[in-house]
Amino acid sequence: MLAKYITTGLVASALLATVASAQTPTATTDRNNAAAPASSVSSQGEWRASKIVGLSVYNDNNESIGSINDLLTDKSGNIKAVVIGVGGFLGVLLGGVVFEKFGSYAPIWWLSVLFGVLSALINLPIVEKPVPRAVAQPA
Repeated sequence: MLAKYITTGLVASALLATVASAQTPTATTDRNNAAAPASSVSSQGEWRASKIVGLSVYNDNNESIGSINDLLTDKSGNIKAVVIGVGGFLGVLLGGVVFEKFGSYAPIWWLSVLFGVLSALINLPIVEKPVPRAVAQPA
């Protein structure tokens, strides 16, 4: 009986893996992704926002505290605040690290499949029984 559950879990995981790999995006050439330049003139000391996003931010002790995720501007375009990413909660940080290393979320996906199968195996011995209910007595 245990082998039947394990086999079913492995087959289901394999089917889900083929569906997930079939959904990986491919490069499309039919879209025109080229953006028109906003201005061909740049002054000394000006930075593009795309070059600022992703830069590391350090504290007074020269320890990295995160990286710049976004810039908040007012209506005139002046930067009013900077959003600094300091990591994530549990697996979110791990997912970002794995994506930077492998360029794909596939290792994290396979890890989640592994944890799902392991949790199913751990909870396999649980036997559900109906709870006896009290029967209402007529008055």
